Amino acid sequence: MSRRIGREDFAPHGKSDRHRKGWPRGVSRLSPAFGLNYGYLAHTGDASGHVARGMREKRALHLISHSVAPSSAGFEEAGNGEVLRRRPMRKVIRTGVIGIGKMGANHARIYATMPGSHLVGIYDPDLARARACAEACGCTAFDTVEALIAAGVEAVSVAVPTSKHRDVVCHVLALGAHVLVEKPIASTVEEAEEMIRTAGRRGRLLMVGHIERFNPAITAIRDSVGSEEIITINIVRVGPRPPRIKDAGVIIDLAVHDIDLVRYLTGQPVTDVYCVSSAHGDVYEDTASILLRTERGVSAQLTVNWITPYKAREIQVITPNRLVRANLLTQHVQSASRYSAEDGSYLVHDLYVPYQEPLRAQLAAFLDAVRRGEAPPVTGEDGLRTLEVALRAAACRTDSILRCAS
Repeated sequence: MSRRIGREDFAPHGKSDRHRKGWPRGVSRLSPAFGLNYGYLAHTGDASGHVARGMREKRALHLISHSVAPSSAGFEEAGNGEVLRRRPMRKVIRTGVIGIGKMGANHARIYATMPGSHLVGIYDPDLARARACAEACGCTAFDTVEALIAAGVEAVSVAVPTSKHRDVVCHVLALGAHVLVEKPIASTVEEAEEMIRTAGRRGRLLMVGHIERFNPAITAIRDSVGSEEIITINIVRVGPRPPRIKDAGVIIDLAVHDIDLVRYLTGQPVTDVYCVSSAHGDVYEDTASILLRTERGVSAQLTVNWITPYKAREIQVITPNRLVRANLLTQHVQSASRYSAEDGSYLVHDLYVPYQEPLRAQLAAFLDAVRRGEAPPVTGEDGLRTLEVALRAAACRTDSILRCAS
């Protein structure tokens, strides 16, 4: 029996009978067919910590209407059987995930519920972890990568430690699957180049998971700026140290997001890099201030660290006519313009940004590229160019500073 989605489906903790009948606190009783669990997302954030604070009911309904699974009749339906809209059937891509840490588990969650994806299985050296994730996602935990690909997987997310990217990705490409690899593409330029060559030689797609390109806040910034000249970009990306990162510092693991955003927003290569970094109790740096200049003179200042007690992701893009700023976690975007020298006034307005989970948008773009047989939106070459800049920043030493006379 079908029913309409009501306010009780989005009730906060303790407000609905559905939450008092054995359902975990903070998790709404929505069918997995919806693809996105509103109750969980609203309270904890998505795979990258993007928090949908203050989402209205109609916003959640908008999410659901774009996240439902296709039925065999060519309709898209809610999990309760109610038809929401009709759209052409997509070719279903058989998907898999290698590496079931925090990000890999989120890849699996989305593949399991995404229209046009059939999650065949997952692989992780920790078989108990793989089995737990497989049970939650309704797929199979395989004991080898070869067995996973042999099960007919066409497209794979690789979410293993960066130091293992080259070996795992090249192996999967050689076995015949298309690959999306988490950022950064690799630990070294040479490893990245080998991955790109392998993909070309095998005729397979290689996409790099620079997830912020798929953040609706970034899309809103690009649309607002349009063809205006960008003068400078300022980005702050800070938070506590993630305990799972053992093989890279904050520049290679975190600042690559922002280096890629500078390249993406300006459409220009980075030509000049300067960085001051430091390490506190570790061999890898945990704080860095990076200055970049692009081919046509856009400057960018990036601040990253793993020592701030709370997570912050903020960006400012400045043009001759406006300043556009965004919180990349809440996806709140503001534009300030029309400054008056007479009274110091200026106009500020909020830009409408329909909430979307960036990882879901990224994986959808990957599968669409596989269906079309076209280059993915973030290529291996993109990942390589971003890595080159990050490595140059990490190689900077404080002895290159021009010191002032005392």
